[in-house]
Amino acid sequence: RHGVRELDLIFQSGTFETRHFTDLEFAVFTCKTLLTLRLFNLPSLVLTIPTHSCLPNLKGLHLTFLKFSDDESIRRLLSSCNSLEELLVQSCELSNLNKLSVCHPTFKRLTISGGYIAPSCEVEINIPNLVFFDFGCVYCTETRLSLRNLNSLSEACTYIGFIAMSSNYCNDTNSVFDVMRALSCVQSFHLTGICSEIQAMLMRPSLIPEFPNLTFLKMGTCNAGWENMFVRCPCLETLASELERTPKKYPSCLRHHIKAIKIFALKRKDVEFQLVEYLLKKAGV
Repeated sequence: RHGVRELDLIFQSGTFETRHFTDLEFAVFTCKTLLTLRLFNLPSLVLTIPTHSCLPNLKGLHLTFLKFSDDESIRRLLSSCNSLEELLVQSCELSNLNKLSVCHPTFKRLTISGGYIAPSCEVEINIPNLVFFDFGCVYCTETRLSLRNLNSLSEACTYIGFIAMSSNYCNDTNSVFDVMRALSCVQSFHLTGICSEIQAMLMRPSLIPEFPNLTFLKMGTCNAGWENMFVRCPCLETLASELERTPKKYPSCLRHHIKAIKIFALKRKDVEFQLVEYLLKKAGV
């Protein structure tokens, strides 16, 4: 009614009752002038989206520390935002969802981080025009994760790692491969959470997909096999990493394309200085 374009709702624990937000729900989720909506820190609040929600001009939606009532509620919210370009879901309670489906043609930036995804949950990301993707949730090998139609992606930040939820848990290199393959078109890649699954993949070069467009790579701690990743990145120009071991063979990209190398979190170990000496000798920086 008053032409509000940007709205932040920030609540503190112990000062808010669910019934108060229920009174606001219809007004908030049917505002036709909103361009940016941020909902932050709603402890113990289960968010239910009104049936007739409509946010036709919303461009940015940030959800932090929220819990959705069910699958239909989050589906209803996303489907009511026909112009949405940026979605941030941070530290939200997703354990009660059976399926989290983000399939929106207008999305350009998507962040899902800091939450826990239940083993029974299915996560589907299908966004053909997405250019930035940040995925950093804790999930299990039993979780069904589907990343499709991400061919427009230019930058990705992802935590790849699992937690064991059952006695039959084992390293799942196939799941890691599927994630890496879905992101293989990126130009900039931040890969953190170098756990046993991805370490196992790095030690088997045939499992690493080709990254033909990658020019910037940032990796977390990697004890071995990192040179196999570089072989799959023929156009790599900038490397930032916590590498700890000198490889037995060096990738050609270090000599022909690399322009900058950044090594962080040094612990002043002899092996680290040997690695620095190796890179200075081999790389055409």
